[in-house]
Amino acid sequence: MNVLYSCDDKYAPYAGISITSLFETNKELPNITVFILGLDISDENKQKFKMLADNYNRNISIIAATEIDRYLESKDVVLLGNCRATYYRLYAAEVLPKEISRVLYLDCDIIIVGSLADLDKLEFEEYKSCAMVCYNNISNNWRKVINIDKNCLYYNAGVMLIDIVRWKDYKCSERIFMSIKKYGRYFIFAVDQDIVNSSINTNIQSLPMEYNVLTDWYNIGFKSYYRSMKKTNNILYGRENLEKAVNNPKILHYCGYKPWHYKLSDKDQCKNIYLDVKKASLWNDLPQVEYINKKLLVKIRTILYALLPQKITYYISNATYAIYLWFYYQRNKKHLR
Repeated sequence: MNVLYSCDDKYAPYAGISITSLFETNKELPNITVFILGLDISDENKQKFKMLADNYNRNISIIAATEIDRYLESKDVVLLGNCRATYYRLYAAEVLPKEISRVLYLDCDIIIVGSLADLDKLEFEEYKSCAMVCYNNISNNWRKVINIDKNCLYYNAGVMLIDIVRWKDYKCSERIFMSIKKYGRYFIFAVDQDIVNSSINTNIQSLPMEYNVLTDWYNIGFKSYYRSMKKTNNILYGRENLEKAVNNPKILHYCGYKPWHYKLSDKDQCKNIYLDVKKASLWNDLPQVEYINKKLLVKIRTILYALLPQKITYYISNATYAIYLWFYYQRNKKHLR
């Protein structure tokens, strides 16, 4: 199995903790090779990655992000937002070794808690180039902003199983380039994820939910989450599948506030799972950090999150973002068509 992470040096320790969970829970897999698209990775973290690979008799290969930067410059593509590393996965097919035909991309804020053997054997449907878990509870105004039809599914890009051959055959990178150039500066939330959904939606296959279980589902309760899915017309998985995924996850995805944010992370029911893996990793002395975000809406949400039960915060946040997106779309709709 080939697995891909993308990070700068700040997120390298979290990638290392995630890789530790991957190796620990998938010892039955005969071969695992991890590729890291690294931006300015320090010698200290490089050495720890080498030690981690040796400890589990696995392979970790760091690919300098400068290779992707050169590739993007040749295509006249300008990356958006503050974190370039999050975009690098979208172009991994262009810089991975040519013998690699399939790769599983994982975000750094992920802990693997089950076997991924079935993913290695998953067969792609016709015309599909990658597979992701559907995360469809977004408002119609959000859909308008990112220019996807109300009947299109919306996918979480934190876990992406990519068929590299088909990705190239269907020119996914080129279509992503066009989406960035045309709409990218108007995508304001999950920018790189929105770009994937906007540009290659028809080539995405749905993965079972257990391969990308958001920890928010535990914190707000899957019943509340399911109700929000019904309101946005997402009955792809059904309540039974959602409950099954929550009870037997393969991958936990710490979306939103991270388990390494002190105080805020205390409300996360899955925090101790992360802390146990961290304790067993080579980054066990990594301190908890303060969550800082200068955006007004996020500041308000952070205050509410600290003061109120998360279920209430969830509904308030959804309502606030829905109103904000309606005004945002009205102001920019001439550019978003």
